Amino acid sequence: MKEVSRTEKVLENKIEQYYTDCRTKEGTKNESES
Repeated sequence: MKEVSRTEKVLENKIEQYYTDCRTKEGTKNESES
């Protein structure tokens, strides 16, 4: 059970990082356009 919890936490962190990265890229893109 502990293994599963750890994997879930890692997954959550990866997803969070991914979304943050996407948001950052979007922001940079928008700034470049204006």
